[in-house]
Formats: sequence, structure tokens, C-alpha cells
Amino acid sequence: MAKRAGRTMKLSISLDERDVALLKKRAKQVSGGNVSAAIAQMLHAAREWEGRVSLAAWLGEGREEPSQEVVDAVRAEWRAPSRRAKRRKKAA
Repeated sequence: MAKRAGRTMKLSISLDERDVALLKKRAKQVSGGNVSAAIAQMLHAAREWEGRVSLAAWLGEGREEPSQEVVDAVRAEWRAPSRRAKRRKKAA
């Protein structure tokens, strides 16, 4: 790959014609036709997705699935009628 000015690199790839058409359509929608910008936007979304996957794995590490009793208790709490705050009388 050739070096380019700044932080960018030139990349040569082969894609199916339908994928190229979709990429160009996406580029028109998000960046006025700039294919490189459209690819950068898709990579940004992929990085976010990978971060979410990593976070979900980290949050679930070492934890067992909740028991059916816990699940039922949470559902019952969600479904319970809400308690309304008592209204105070205005001071005279």
C-alpha cells in the first residue's frame, strides 16, 4: 500500500458489482459521493459495535443467568401500579 499525506493510506480492494453499487449509493447519502468518507463512516460504526460487544462481554463475565424467581420478581415490580406522589397543599 502506498503512503499518503496525513494519517490516510491508499487501499486497493476487489468487490462484487452489487457491493460497489451499494457503496456508491451509501456514499451519495452520507458524504456527497465521497466513497472514502462513506467507508470511514462504516468503520466508525463497526468500531462502536465492537465496543458494545466488548462491554457486553465484560458486564456478563463471571455472572450466572438470573434465576426464574429473580426474573419473576423483576417483572412483578415492573408491572406493579405506580405510586403517585402525594400532592402538597399550597401555602396560604
